[in-house]
Amino acid sequence: MQIVIDIYEKDYRSALNGVLTYSAIYSFTHGTVLPENHGRLIDADVLADGLEDNYEFCEIVNATPTIIDAHERKC
Repeated sequence: MQIVIDIYEKDYRSALNGVLTYSAIYSFTHGTVLPENHGRLIDADVLADGLEDNYEFCEIVNATPTIIDAHERKC
C-alpha cells in the first residue's frame, strides 16, 4: 500500500524518532491511498505548460482522473 500524506516537518522528525504526535497520527490516517497498480504520477500542469492554447489537449488532461488534487490548474 502506498499513501501520500501532508505532514508537518516537526511531526515527521518526531515520528522518525519513534514519537507519534496526534497531528502525525491524523496525517497518517487521513492520507490519500494510491490506487493499486497506478501508473506514473506526474505533474499535469508541467505537462500542459506552454500548451494552454491547445483546447483539446487541456480537455484531455482535465478529464484524466485526479489522484491528488492540485492547488490550482493552468488549463
